[in-house]
Amino acid sequence: MRRWLLSASFLIPLTLSAPAFADGDCPPGSWFCEDVEVPKPNLDDADDQADDAGTQAQGDAQVAPKKKKKKKKAAQSDADAAGQAVVVQGQEGGETVIIVRQQPGQRVVVVGPDGQPAAEPPPEPPPAVPRTNKKKRWRERFGLNLRLEAAAFAGRNDNGAGLGGIGASFRWRPSPYFALDVGTDLMGGVDYNGDDRVELSGALSGIVYFNPGDVVQIYGIGGIFASHAEVDDGLGYCDGYYCGYGYGYSNSTGRDYVGADAGLGVEFRLSRHFGLSIDGLALIRQKVDDSPPEFVDAATGETTDTSAAGLFRAGLNFWW
Repeated sequence: MRRWLLSASFLIPLTLSAPAFADGDCPPGSWFCEDVEVPKPNLDDADDQADDAGTQAQGDAQVAPKKKKKKKKAAQSDADAAGQAVVVQGQEGGETVIIVRQQPGQRVVVVGPDGQPAAEPPPEPPPAVPRTNKKKRWRERFGLNLRLEAAAFAGRNDNGAGLGGIGASFRWRPSPYFALDVGTDLMGGVDYNGDDRVELSGALSGIVYFNPGDVVQIYGIGGIFASHAEVDDGLGYCDGYYCGYGYGYSNSTGRDYVGADAGLGVEFRLSRHFGLSIDGLALIRQKVDDSPPEFVDAATGETTDTSAAGLFRAGLNFWW
């Protein structure tokens, strides 16, 4: 009996451990475990299972009630500085609210949890229309013209007749299309008869600008003038003793004229206050003093005190 009990106590543990060995749960170092090749797990199936688990966890997180929090604005993103859309996300009453601001115009779109607009977005304001009908009021201007000039006219016996000189005038421009010019000129040279002449004149002219808004402005000029000339005919005389020393008296005659001129010119506006001008005028004048006739036709003996010439001027204009 004692021997049977010992045998039974030895067989019972072996019998209980057999199912465990059959299932493959062998403890380390066991003699009755067979070496079996274990297949490697499929990583793709593992990733799919992990994605399914993450999706399910995210759904559970959305279903779970959220605590009531105060509405918080996210930090302004770099897109706001670039003038693009700005998204501000927060919570209000347990409901997710997304506000989208679009630049420019600050358009606001409220989006609910389902991704759809929760409210009708306000219309964008109309773009600002620049005012194109605003006109600048003209302000009267004053100017100073400094010029060089030359007069050309016919001469008797090709004596090289011609005058040259300088001039200056003050201009008042009350309108962009019109200016009043008051000026004076000093010229000298050889006249029609070959006599030396110095002449001083004063003129009152009107200037009409045809395209006052352009950089290159074309204008017409015309007016009236008066002048006084001192003419030396070269028929001087000497008196006795002084003739031998080269001293004598010149036969200088004074002449007075009135006349009119008209012409065209162009002004190059280099800046608001400075420009260059070139013009040409035709003038006609009449001697009005009681001196002998100025022009005598040697062939017929006819005389006249009327003369004409061309005047060319180039100057600097200063405006303020």
